[in-house]
Amino acid sequence: MVLVTATLSKDMSLDEARKTIIDTVSGVVAEPPTREEVEREKARILQAMEQNMSNSQRAALSLSEVIADGDWRLLFTNYDQIKKVTPDDVVRVAKLYFKASNRTVGEFIPTPDPDRTEVPAAPLLDSLFSGFQTSMNVSQGDPFDPTPAAIEKRITRSKLPNGMKIALLPKTTRGGTVAASFDFRFGDLSSLSGKEAVGGMTGALLMRGTKTRTRQQIQDEMVKLNTRMNVGGGFSGATASIQTTSENLVPSMRLAADMLRNSVFPDSEFDTVKKQRVTGIESGRSDPGQIATRALARTLGPYPRTDPRYTGTVDENLEDANKVTLDDVKKFYAQFYGASHGQMVVVGQFDIASVQKAAAELFGDWTNNAPYKRITGEYRKIAPTNVKIEAPDKADATWAAGLNIEMNDADPDYPAMVLANFMFGGSITSRMEDRIRNREGLSYGAQTGFSANSEGNLARFQARATANPANMPKLEAIFKEELAKAIAEGFTDKEVAEAKKSFHDQRVVGRSQDAQLVSLIATREDFGRTLDWDTQMDAKVEALTTAQINATFRKRVDPVAITIIKSGDFKKVGAYQ
Repeated sequence: MVLVTATLSKDMSLDEARKTIIDTVSGVVAEPPTREEVEREKARILQAMEQNMSNSQRAALSLSEVIADGDWRLLFTNYDQIKKVTPDDVVRVAKLYFKASNRTVGEFIPTPDPDRTEVPAAPLLDSLFSGFQTSMNVSQGDPFDPTPAAIEKRITRSKLPNGMKIALLPKTTRGGTVAASFDFRFGDLSSLSGKEAVGGMTGALLMRGTKTRTRQQIQDEMVKLNTRMNVGGGFSGATASIQTTSENLVPSMRLAADMLRNSVFPDSEFDTVKKQRVTGIESGRSDPGQIATRALARTLGPYPRTDPRYTGTVDENLEDANKVTLDDVKKFYAQFYGASHGQMVVVGQFDIASVQKAAAELFGDWTNNAPYKRITGEYRKIAPTNVKIEAPDKADATWAAGLNIEMNDADPDYPAMVLANFMFGGSITSRMEDRIRNREGLSYGAQTGFSANSEGNLARFQARATANPANMPKLEAIFKEELAKAIAEGFTDKEVAEAKKSFHDQRVVGRSQDAQLVSLIATREDFGRTLDWDTQMDAKVEALTTAQINATFRKRVDPVAITIIKSGDFKKVGAYQ
């Protein structure tokens, strides 16, 4: 199945969009693709297949899909068949399948005399696999010890003259893969006031063209380098992530640096990004999930309109986005972007000396003189509210709850709160998830979360669930019931023992996956920590007693103080009336 979709704002023409999509699809036959276009897409598809086979989890999922078609080896025959596709093959298949009678637009309208597609019979598998050997070759990785202490011993740290920090963890990986992240911080509360909209648009334009590359050339280079890359930014920082192979890491770093340092912000791309952001903001006006999330954030963080931490209304966000000009973007970029407060983390198969040299060449002279001070949340005691917000004509409803807590992750109560949240609603076997999803069948997902800043004094305990609007009152009542029970009776020794094991296993798995390990190391680097912090955290969690966890949960979580926001079409089903 080929699926083509378009998201429109209310002032865009649905008829024009439908016509454009149909004309584009039909145009594959009328205006055949060039050999360059076919080779580009072949490279992209084959690259994705190779990347999937370099990841054990994705490889297993890919194989499970083709097993349903009859044989796991079909994955490899498909790989080799794609290699042989020509422009003529594309046109032939387009003529066969891209017919009006084989297309559904919005709703299916039967025709009196349909021209049905006759699908050729599949080849016999025995003949297909006779003498076949795949050309796909994936190298194997070495065993890796995911304990924080073992990981810490393997990290090489350094700093560039401009202050940018570098943390490198080389290891042999399956398929010779490597993951890297780049984080660049800038600004402070004063200088970033009113800059959220322009900062977001600046970041969204980084991959749209540089002094030497167009947007298409950037995409082509990523395919050529067999890399998955994302470069972007917001009002207080810019980021880049790379997933590629060992031999392509340094060239990929050069491509990322080009986007970060040499973006030119083309006029046409600016107009496109601005329209996309306005459309995205407008879509949040009626979506229950966005309505509830936004309302809860505004309630728990009542900052003034001029504060960068302020959560705007839909109308305020639209106003801010519409006011941004291309000149504003260029000024923001010139004022804030630089690597003076940046860091780079690399995990996987690579040569340390080559990466260190490339980092110095690419980022060592990229400085920023704008003042920088991390923006952190401030604890505020909030008067609890319980608000219902109608979202007409929506099949699903969203329920969200939250509580501000005065603490950070250095507080002695932090480990106990982390494990208490894990048992109450932070895992699939937690009390809230088990009761609401597994036993009552009210929601596909009901979770709680607990987070605490590393700097400042703000932590939050939050909960969230989606359900049919008619089920929401019962879901809310169960949350209150389970929370009251956890506060009054506490968690059991058995729950605590099982939670400790599950929590530990979850952290081990996370540190075993390169992308998550890059993120973990980057987070620690950002706050001047090593993975010794994780060793200590694991030990603190393991040493917790049931009594300590229960006492902390009672001390820190007051059911009466929790704010609740729910959004959905409650009037239609007679809920909360």
